[in-house]
Amino acid sequence: MVISINLTLYSLFGVSITFIGYILIVYPYLLRWLVVLFGSKHETVGFLDFPSVTIVVPCFNEEVNVSNKVEDIFRTRYPKDKMEVLFVDNGSTDKTVVFLENLLGSYSFRLITSPPGKTQAINKALAISSAEIIVSTDCDTSWSKDALEKLIQPLACKNIGAVCATPRIRKSIFNSKLNYHISEWIIRSLESELDTCSSLDGRLMAFKKSALGTIREDASTDDLEITLALRKKGFRSLALRDVMIEEDCLQTLADELKQIRRRVYQSLFSIAHYRTMLLNPRYGFFGVFILPSRRLFPIFLPFSLILSLGSALFLWPIPSIIFICMTLFICFFTGNSYKLVQVYGISLGWIDTVLLKTKGDIWTRKPL
Repeated sequence: MVISINLTLYSLFGVSITFIGYILIVYPYLLRWLVVLFGSKHETVGFLDFPSVTIVVPCFNEEVNVSNKVEDIFRTRYPKDKMEVLFVDNGSTDKTVVFLENLLGSYSFRLITSPPGKTQAINKALAISSAEIIVSTDCDTSWSKDALEKLIQPLACKNIGAVCATPRIRKSIFNSKLNYHISEWIIRSLESELDTCSSLDGRLMAFKKSALGTIREDASTDDLEITLALRKKGFRSLALRDVMIEEDCLQTLADELKQIRRRVYQSLFSIAHYRTMLLNPRYGFFGVFILPSRRLFPIFLPFSLILSLGSALFLWPIPSIIFICMTLFICFFTGNSYKLVQVYGISLGWIDTVLLKTKGDIWTRKPL
């Protein structure tokens, strides 16, 4: 009986450690190897002339940011006669609408309203936009003067349906998040070379209206939803490392956890909707490798940690306690605590999802 229990614990420990190692270590190296063997950068073609674009800025309680955002958009070098700018208020309770109305006399943009939710705002803009290329950007971000021109160039390729910029965090309460962010976007750019990035980023993305159509009404997120919808239709989505969008990071631990919890729910429901794409060779490396490795497996990281630590504590109590204490000490005192925050946030996200606590304030994006 004791031998049977020990074998079970050894098996649980081995499987969980292998799973964790694959997510954190093996996947990035395997991705690089596959890119060398099978990857290809997108065709170096671009538009011969400036195409018309519709810039969509969803707004929810953004009175602090709207003035700077309007000025930022119209500082771009992109020809103004090729730009249609739509600010979409989706239920603000502050003075966002008042500030935008005051700016209408000085800048050429339209102010419209939509039901609550970013996807609703984008769909409302899609219904009235006049351009084929839709650019969506968050209100609390800023871009360089040439960002828009550089962003849309890959869309000249027929098989590319969407692109996104690389976010640059100006400051963060976690120094380790800055390092994590850099490595995250290196991985997304490599995924783009292999097939499609694991997810677009809604802070600044552009896509073809004819390729997407509209975002499904019950979608819980915009960027991941667009990535999955386009790939299912045969279009690639790219994360561009040479186009930057700047944003201040969330400044409290509570807001960081809230964001992670919301993303767990969004990922679970998006993957559930597109479950037929998982491990499906019809969708190339994205279906069999990128999507499960990056959008499904990491959500189960807390369970693997519990299994590995629980098994280790039963098998090797004293060494395991020493190892856990040393690991926590190293993480906190070397500035690498963000991974622990992520695991804790994912765990809370599971609790919220199981308890159906997916409504209300926690699922509303909080402006900076």
